[in-house]
This record gives sequence, structure tokens and C-alpha cells, in this order.
Amino acid sequence: MAPTPPPDTRAPLPGAPDRAPDLRSRLHLVQQRGELICGVHGELPGFSLRESDGSYSGFDADFCRVIALAVLGDADAVSFRSLDTQERFQALRDGEIDVLLRNSSWNLSRDITEGLDFGPVIFYDSQGILTLEDNLTNDGDLLPGEGPLVVCVQTATTSEQHARDFLQTREVDYDLAVFDNIDAMYAAYENGECDAVTADWSGLQARRLLLDDPVDHGIVPIPLLKEPLAPVVQQGDSSWRDAVSWAIFVTIQAEEFGITSSNVSDFFASERPRIRTFLGLDGSLWTDLGLEPDTALLIIEQMGNYGEMYERNLGPETPLGLERGLNALWIDGGLLYAPSFE
Repeated sequence: MAPTPPPDTRAPLPGAPDRAPDLRSRLHLVQQRGELICGVHGELPGFSLRESDGSYSGFDADFCRVIALAVLGDADAVSFRSLDTQERFQALRDGEIDVLLRNSSWNLSRDITEGLDFGPVIFYDSQGILTLEDNLTNDGDLLPGEGPLVVCVQTATTSEQHARDFLQTREVDYDLAVFDNIDAMYAAYENGECDAVTADWSGLQARRLLLDDPVDHGIVPIPLLKEPLAPVVQQGDSSWRDAVSWAIFVTIQAEEFGITSSNVSDFFASERPRIRTFLGLDGSLWTDLGLEPDTALLIIEQMGNYGEMYERNLGPETPLGLERGLNALWIDGGLLYAPSFE
């Protein structure tokens, strides 16, 4: 466990906020506890999956470790909690978890009315419909059937309303079958109780891998539906939100700088002020956040940059085989962008 940073004894600039640690913040609570409690899915290959030995793998799980490195200096100081869609936000509001990294979409109602704050988007997703290839046209669209297409959807998600909006605009007769539990939903699909299932496209791609014959099933993308997936924290705790957000921004900025887990030491001698500040070699940005000066260095050394994390969990060489697409850096035509570390 990294020690709690000592109070900043420098005189503040006129009009500047007090830099003493906020003892009411979850940042202080997590540092005193010595462990990060991270809410995840736990059954979604590539994102967060509980392995047979009890460990957790995946993109979301790795971002839990990024945050643990930032606030505790230890990637292993994470207790993972598998949560379903109905309990995930309440567990956060009740303080049972410190941060939620469970493929949760950022939208207005959640941000404003549900007592939640969102960090940076870590995966730009969309919604899709998974069904048998026999239900698809040659162009990969839904075939109008003779009877209603029964579509499984999980309650307490954005997918239900999106599915209604989409299907009502198509020449497809449909019925929605709403499930509280995701495993029950996919079991109903596998048993033929539903003709299709709708959810985030990335989640469908992950769950398709668990079907008996994945190649027999196709995914119809639903256009114009944005599903920005981001970490979630309790509302009103800016110190904690800042620590979570800037830890994640490290991985994005590192990729933009060309800094990887294998070459980070080559940048110690850099004369570029932005890189020196970013790595904590100069300045006090990290200590001003209540974190250690080597925060970025630890994250990059042990977890890699965003591109490295993406490739080992989701990329073309993994079972999911996802291209970067919108999740490429902004300089490569994607949407990933970190504010400046200055």
C-alpha cells in the first residue's frame, strides 16, 4: 500500500483552493483502507471475467488495477465485486463499492438524477441485435418474418428503450421479452424462447463466444445509438472523481506520447516539459491530486498504455477480435482524447 500523501505545506496562491487532503473523500477512505473495491460484470469475456482460480481478467478489470496503482501504488490491491445491472448503481450509491467499471453507458438521466458521476469514456460502443444467421438478410439486416420476432432484453439498461425505438421504425413485427437477470436472458435465447437478444454490441460479441456454435449467430448493428461506456463514482466527490479520471487519462496520453510498458524508461531523460510533468519528473501535478509523483510511471510500467490494454483484452489477436474503430486515438481518426497534463 502506498502511504497517504502528507498535507501540502506550501502557501496557497491567492484565491486558490485549500490543498489539504479532504478526509471526507473516498480517495482518503480507500488509501486508509489499503484496498480498492471495484464493481464489475464478472461474466463478460474480454471486459471482466472471473476465472476458475478466482482472479479477474479483462479490459474493465485492468482499469480497476490502473486506479489501484494510482491511489495505492499496488495493482493487486483490488477487491472485485460482480454486480448485475439492477444492483450496480445502488451498490455504488450505498458505498459498497468505490468505483463501478461494468460496461455502463453515460447518459443525462444517470448523470443528473441518479446521484452518479462519470469518468472518461474508456470504450465507445453501440447497440446491436444478436440472432441466428437464418434471421438475417445477405446484407446482415433483420428479415421480416411471418410472426413476431421475440427479442430478449435486460431490464434496467438503456437497451430496452433503444430496442423499441429501433424496431418500431423497421418493417419487423416484434415482441420484447424483458429479463431481470442477464444469464436468464441468454439462456432463454439459447433455448429458443427468444429469436434474438439486444444489448451493447461489445457485450453481444463477448457473449456470442460462449454459445455452442458462435458462427451460427450474427449481430445486427443498430445505427445512430451511442453507448459511451465509462467508470462511475458517487456524485459530489470531486477529489475521488479526479483521481479516477486522471489515472485513466494516463493510459490514453501515454499512447499518444508513444510511451509503452517496454520503453517508458527511455523517456526519463526526455527534455520535453510535457512529458517530464506527465511522468512526475518535474512539477507537482500528481501530489496536488493527493497521489504519488510516480503515479503515471507505475501505471504505464505495470499495465501499459491504452493501446496495449486494448490489444491484450479486446484486439484482433484475442477471441473477441475487435478493431480499434472509434476507440482509436483522435490523431488516428478515433475519439480517444486526454486533456493536457499541464
